[in-house]
Amino acid sequence: KEQGFEFYAVPHSANIWTFPIIDGGLLILSKYPILESDFMPYEKGVLPDSLSKKGVLYAKISTPQEVIHVFTSHTQSSYNTNNEREWYNYRSVRREQLKQLKQFISYKLGNKKELAVLMGDLNVDAREFQKGMHFTDGDDYECMMRILGGRDIMRERYGYSPATNGIVVNGVPTETVLTVKDEVSNDAALDYVIAFNSKFSNFSFDLDESRVEPFYIQSQPFTQISDHAGIITTIKFTGTQESFPVGKAKQGEVEMESLGKESL
Repeated sequence: KEQGFEFYAVPHSANIWTFPIIDGGLLILSKYPILESDFMPYEKGVLPDSLSKKGVLYAKISTPQEVIHVFTSHTQSSYNTNNEREWYNYRSVRREQLKQLKQFISYKLGNKKELAVLMGDLNVDAREFQKGMHFTDGDDYECMMRILGGRDIMRERYGYSPATNGIVVNGVPTETVLTVKDEVSNDAALDYVIAFNSKFSNFSFDLDESRVEPFYIQSQPFTQISDHAGIITTIKFTGTQESFPVGKAKQGEVEMESLGKESL
């Protein structure tokens, strides 16, 4: 609240006495009123993911100009394995979750042509084909985009999918404390900003203000605040109504970031 985020949406609380025992770590913070919020849990998770209540969190946010629909999700992870059946199962479960996610987005939007933004750790590595694969069932990223549709803002910004987990610079992993040891050099693109209905909206994405942000920290045993880098984008209102300031954003802009949470 000290930063102006007076409104929030959170999933239904998990209970350690029931199954699953923890939530999926989702949170939406807003400086503008949240008109509606909802959470949809995914039907299935495998291995450690089955212990957390993963799903998609939604907030309908009223800005001074137009409504923005914000979704955030954390989908099924893939774990390193030499077992082809296990490998495929991770991808199969995640794709079913993505289908549920798309249905949820479509349900919330209905026939409205208002801007919707999906942000979060979708656990689809858009860089996997650059690294060589023991197994394959097609391009996981292309499969995700066929299911979801929409615009991949980070890929538009960089011209490729930037790594957000196990980032490697000049052959050296940048985070080795919070990241699982066999994943410190994954150089994986797992986190996304995906826009829907953007061509119908008076909002536009400022690609120059969209980026991967590692959130480095000093004087701690770890170098950044998460094993994933954050992603940030700025949305500008391009209509004729009066512009409005939002925190660090310039006038007429909304700044959004994702690191297990979304802020607007």
